Amino acid sequence: MEAGDQTIEIFLDPDGTHEIGHYVLVERKTGIRYSTQCGGALCAEHGAEGFLVTAGPWRAFEAIGGWFYKKFGTGCPTWNEANTAELEPLVAEVYVWPDEGGKTGPVPLTLDTERISECLEAWVPVCTPWGKGWLLGRNSD
Repeated sequence: MEAGDQTIEIFLDPDGTHEIGHYVLVERKTGIRYSTQCGGALCAEHGAEGFLVTAGPWRAFEAIGGWFYKKFGTGCPTWNEANTAELEPLVAEVYVWPDEGGKTGPVPLTLDTERISECLEAWVPVCTPWGKGWLLGRNSD
């Protein structure tokens, strides 16, 4: 992007009819800001500048979404040591491939507990091989 250009805003799944995919939004100066709806019935919209990386496996995303729904319904989560400890191993089941072609194999994500207060269903703070990011899921409202 040229100096003075504005940030490009991309809202993922704006009408709620598409699968958002299994993505990690890695925070980085790119000139592109991705946003999504999260937080269940809270209907919050969160976003960050960066780039998207595909992540897997599907069952890990389902487990995280199921945990949020079972624990908090469609409401806002409350964070304490016990809830954080329950979420950590679920996040560790999600992985990314940091090199081209996956030659070194998958690398698991870790829950970024320093930003746990910002965690909502479908917007989970993670640490990636590229730095801080957000695990994106489908909003459950």
